Amino acid sequence: MGFEEIKINKPSIDSQKGNPNKRKKLFNINKEQIQEIEEWEKQKKKEGNKEPEISRRSFLKVGIGGASALVGAGIVKKGLDYLAGGEKEKIEKEKNENEKSTKDQEQREINNIADHYLTAYYELAKDNERLPGDIVEEDLLIAQQCQESRGDIDAKSHSGALGVMQNMEISMVDVTKYLNKLKNKRGFSWDGPKELSDDQIKDIKKLIIEKSDYSRAFGKIYLMQLWDNVDGYSDGRKQYEKGNIRAAQTELMGAYNAGFSRVKGKTVEEWEKLRDIYKHKKDYKSQRKYRAYKEVVVYVNRIFNYKKRLGNIRDMMSEMNIVFDGNTDDYAAREI
Repeated sequence: MGFEEIKINKPSIDSQKGNPNKRKKLFNINKEQIQEIEEWEKQKKKEGNKEPEISRRSFLKVGIGGASALVGAGIVKKGLDYLAGGEKEKIEKEKNENEKSTKDQEQREINNIADHYLTAYYELAKDNERLPGDIVEEDLLIAQQCQESRGDIDAKSHSGALGVMQNMEISMVDVTKYLNKLKNKRGFSWDGPKELSDDQIKDIKKLIIEKSDYSRAFGKIYLMQLWDNVDGYSDGRKQYEKGNIRAAQTELMGAYNAGFSRVKGKTVEEWEKLRDIYKHKKDYKSQRKYRAYKEVVVYVNRIFNYKKRLGNIRDMMSEMNIVFDGNTDDYAAREI
């Protein structure tokens, strides 16, 4: 059978220590197997008890009786642990692979939901009536992003706004409702959710600070909603119909910052008057309104200052025959 047949009584543990010859006489086993076991033990000690890669078949060949004897001799208790550990490692590996597969699937589903908003934006942007180009000019959008986040993709405010367009949870929910209105009333192709769950909002917020396109898509659709006079809030519409582009832009930008109802139909001068009125009232609601009007006046003025500076830079580039090709992901309005 290829085994060295030896049958002796099991010696005491003390008598076995440091004596490999006595270890071999504990059970029926060939020399190659015991040598491999001993080499495993040496390697394990050398590597600081790290499990070495050896054949587990040798341990299996030893058999239950032989394994028991070796445990008594203090030689392969850890070897048996290694055997059990091998199965444990295999199970753990399969578990980790399954968990990774599940997470990958969940991430694909999250990306798929977020991508619906990108697709919706690209479709809506084809219709100039959604948001006329002379209202939301390229430089106005860049200036707005400069004011909102200075172009910082993972910008976060104390109020919970995120991304280059500082998207709020409430505006994400509002945009979702708006897209469903467009689908139900105007036949717009929208395959996204009817409403966003708390978990979906949480997941989209993570994506917004990882990829700026998501932030811009939500922000631009929200501007379309503010502008829409049928299923939106009609901010800036009346001024636009009067031919007052600057006033229409001011109202639209102000609505994005302070809310559609607070600024609708009012000029910057009227915001400033309201700011000064509420400043001297000490009740909580008045102070909230004071801070809101104070902020929106600064917000809009800074946007137009940024826009002016961008215009000056473009004029200088034109004079110097410098052409910008737009081939960079950081160009804030390249796709919007």
